[in-house]
Amino acid sequence: MKSAWSESLKEEVIKLRKEGLSYGVLSKKFKIAKSTLHYWLSEIEYKKEKTAQSRKNWIKNIQPLGALANHQKRLDKLKGIEKRTVKEVNKNNHITKAKKALLAMLYWAEGAKGRKDILSFANTDPQLAKLFICLLRESYFLDERKFRVRIHLHDYHDENEAKTFWSNLLGIPLSQFGKTYWKKGTNKIYRRNKAGICFVRYNSLALKEEVMFYARNVADSLTQETTK
Repeated sequence: MKSAWSESLKEEVIKLRKEGLSYGVLSKKFKIAKSTLHYWLSEIEYKKEKTAQSRKNWIKNIQPLGALANHQKRLDKLKGIEKRTVKEVNKNNHITKAKKALLAMLYWAEGAKGRKDILSFANTDPQLAKLFICLLRESYFLDERKFRVRIHLHDYHDENEAKTFWSNLLGIPLSQFGKTYWKKGTNKIYRRNKAGICFVRYNSLALKEEVMFYARNVADSLTQETTK
């Protein structure tokens, strides 16, 4: 091992260490003992340590700003949806407006509100479910791949028959059906239904918010007219 090293070599080693090279890599590259490297580099902050500290600083200082910006972006988006639905309610295209109004009111009354990120409608009445999905398709441009269906059945139902029934009725392929939920307590049932309860879901938070804004704007418009 050399007894003395040039200053230029030391500077090169320090530079590479700051860039993140490990003691093992430096030792092999320059044929320098790790003990010597420790002596040279004991006060050099390792890049990974800098990265970790930078991340801590980012979490502490920058991340809240990002969350605030995302929140404001969402508020702006909701204002845009509300403005668009108000305009839609007030325009003169009566056929389109009537369909959207009926859809919105149907969802407001019967739609599932538990999940925040999806438009979900559940009912045992096939005609009502068919009406909902027809109005939805006629009122908005949809990505059919976003539909999901789940049915709730009792032990007196035939699963294959029920799935086929709802698939044909709604025009949604069986590949987009989820696992069937089997309800307990059949002996307490006083009225049997044809094919269980059908949950139709469309994975779009934006569409759900638009439908709900439409419903509330229609309600506001009608109640204002009746109080004049």
